Amino acid sequence: MKILVKNMRGITLVELLAVTAITSIVAILVFSLIQSSIKQQVQQTQETGDLNDITYALKVVTKDIRRSTSAKVKEGTLELTFPNASKSVYSSENGKLNKTTGDKIEIITDGIWCANFSGEDVISIKLSNTSVCPVEPSTEIHLRKGGS
Repeated sequence: MKILVKNMRGITLVELLAVTAITSIVAILVFSLIQSSIKQQVQQTQETGDLNDITYALKVVTKDIRRSTSAKVKEGTLELTFPNASKSVYSSENGKLNKTTGDKIEIITDGIWCANFSGEDVISIKLSNTSVCPVEPSTEIHLRKGGS
């Protein structure tokens, strides 16, 4: 005797494959979205760090220029003379912005591959984290001459 059972409970192989395919497609989309977000976050973090380094370097250099009694641009370097007759020279070498005072070399920041100093009465400073010059961000310092 055959007993026919109506309303069999369970899923067929075709239904299982369809659910697996849909779930895989959704998982791939979610994974791609997360991966894209992580790449963008890493890139923005790097750019922000580079900009912070350049901003810090500009602040240090401009502060020293304001403290100095004279500033001269020589062969791509910036030479500052201070009231106590000491001198400091700023230069970029091997991706570092250096400040040389006497025999002491101080690394202001890493990642400055291009430092462009120019001008006499108006000192223009352009720094970059790439080897391409001239670039932004930059700043200009207007030097005031004292009375004659």
